[in-house]
Amino acid sequence: MDQSAYFEQIRRKRREEILDAARAMILAAGMDSFNIQKLARTLDISAVTLYKYFKNSDDILLALQKEILGQWTPTYQNFSSGENALDDFLRFIEDFFADAMEHQEELSLLLLFQIHSQNQETPDTMEAMARLTLPHADRLTRFFTDLLIRAKQEGDLKKDLDTDAAVSFICGLNFAVVQRIALMPRRDFQKKKGRLMREIRELGALYRLYLAG
Repeated sequence: MDQSAYFEQIRRKRREEILDAARAMILAAGMDSFNIQKLARTLDISAVTLYKYFKNSDDILLALQKEILGQWTPTYQNFSSGENALDDFLRFIEDFFADAMEHQEELSLLLLFQIHSQNQETPDTMEAMARLTLPHADRLTRFFTDLLIRAKQEGDLKKDLDTDAAVSFICGLNFAVVQRIALMPRRDFQKKKGRLMREIRELGALYRLYLAG
């Protein structure tokens, strides 16, 4: 390994250590506890050293968000469609929530980052975070819409059902459930995972009633 490659490897390792420490700090004490000075003390380095890797605290949050989204494969990418679109739709929603529960810490961080960027009212940070998350939300909405259009073509939905309105309604409810999962303290979440999954299955039954009657 030549010298430049060696130093780049050291730099990447230090950068990951910084991100890991920031992640642990935010999960343990929330966004209010997070700043460059505290993070530097946690890592036993100077703030000046931190600034060699990241411009500011928002730059660290953006890097964390990018890392989470890059490592987390969306449910719809691996979803196998069956013969019935309505059954697929409801099965996908259950899979979606099961996946969300497996990534509860990541969801917590993403939601905290979103709230932080809105509260700080920093347009550049808000725009950068939106560029990372909006494509995922848009693709998920299109996936829901395509399944419901198929289900309607197969004659399994109410004839007067507006699929766009249904997708908007269901996405809104789903997001509320995701927020609930994300904001639960880790200890409470571990105790209530079974009950949450039962509630999600009940929600699926209500969706079927709403969509098909």
